[in-house]
Amino acid sequence: MKGPGQDVARHLEPDAIRSACRDAGHTWRRCGLVPVAIIRWFVTQILHENTSLEHVARLGGSLFTGPAYGMARSLLPLAVFQNVLHELVKALIPDTHT
Repeated sequence: MKGPGQDVARHLEPDAIRSACRDAGHTWRRCGLVPVAIIRWFVTQILHENTSLEHVARLGGSLFTGPAYGMARSLLPLAVFQNVLHELVKALIPDTHT
């Protein structure tokens, strides 16, 4: 991931994302848009001022389409987003004190 999300992405631990999915009872199959990728691209989307799904796909090097990302994102339980983003904010708070 390049651009405004680089510093934020270092706080998005893959194991924590997978754990949040398991805690929410979410299962997934191996493909390009696994939960770790979905969460990272979601954060990128928000950091790019809630850019379009198609733009996220272009930022991803066109490894997936906008509709595929949108569908994958919609299948991820809200509890996963809430858990991961809550932990991300907690991790970023120390960065605001510098």
